[in-house]
Amino acid sequence: PVDVMLESGEIVDDLPPELRPLYQKPMLDETRQLAMFVRLNYLKYRIDQLRNALDDYEPRARDLDRIDDLIRRAKRVRDRLVEGNLPTVLSVARQQSVGVPDPSGSRMTAMLEAGNREMIQAVDRFNPFQGQTFLRYVVWILSRRFAQMMPDDAPTESEHKRAKRRTSATRRETGSILLRRIRRSAEELGVELEDDKSTSD
Repeated sequence: PVDVMLESGEIVDDLPPELRPLYQKPMLDETRQLAMFVRLNYLKYRIDQLRNALDDYEPRARDLDRIDDLIRRAKRVRDRLVEGNLPTVLSVARQQSVGVPDPSGSRMTAMLEAGNREMIQAVDRFNPFQGQTFLRYVVWILSRRFAQMMPDDAPTESEHKRAKRRTSATRRETGSILLRRIRRSAEELGVELEDDKSTSD
């Protein structure tokens, strides 16, 4: 993977004006980011639990409202994680483009658009309980995606298999095992999980 050196004041003057605000957001520190991923996973867990408990024929309005509320809260956390990591997309794209002429800037724009989509998917897939930092995970994902955009550097079949193995295992984990992991991590990080308390991210 590319070794990314992120700086808080990433220079964006060379980007199209409409893209600049996306990459000027402050980066999230690692502890804050991990806490947000733990909370996001808990919210997704609660959503799944409530959906599974719904009556197929006569779901209660208050249960549907509760699910909608949790979805909104999960989306706020998810959006903040994406926003706080977009500078990573720019840094990886620049490092992958070193020595590659791009007079019009069209290649960089295409890479950023693709990288933004990858960032959203990476936030959705990341498993915070595997001991890997999100930065390391997403740099690997972005490097692979940008390599696919270079015809002579398409990833091999074995790289695709490794990518599949490294995606989040959260969906394969069930019930009490996942909840225990979430609660243990939340306790260590001081994250409030109770649904009827803080609604902040």
